[in-house]
Amino acid sequence: MIAVAISQKLGATGVPVSRMSQVAITGVPPPVIARMLQTLLHKLRRGGGFLFQVPTQPPGYSFDTADYLQRPNAVGASFEMHALPMHAALDIIADAGGRVKEVVSDNWTGALGSHTFFGTKP
Repeated sequence: MIAVAISQKLGATGVPVSRMSQVAITGVPPPVIARMLQTLLHKLRRGGGFLFQVPTQPPGYSFDTADYLQRPNAVGASFEMHALPMHAALDIIADAGGRVKEVVSDNWTGALGSHTFFGTKP
């Protein structure tokens, strides 16, 4: 449920400087998850690395934007768990110039269909 982007650059002293950003991304609809990842990964500098987790194939999950927008906003409604299809995550990484090093199945959501992605931006 957390996206982490890490970038490294050489500081004035020649020592690598790391920056990290943590953002919960599974509580927002898939188009927003995609946009958040696009933004983070495009801002990642060459030589940097990324690590993020997102549900990609939860059993029985589907999302329809039109249906979602028809629902009334309920203040205090229960937490929504959304997913981003695996192919969309991989396309976003490639479009940002990233290189996937590892994708592993995880149990962060407590259910099947969640994956952690690790890679670099050469």
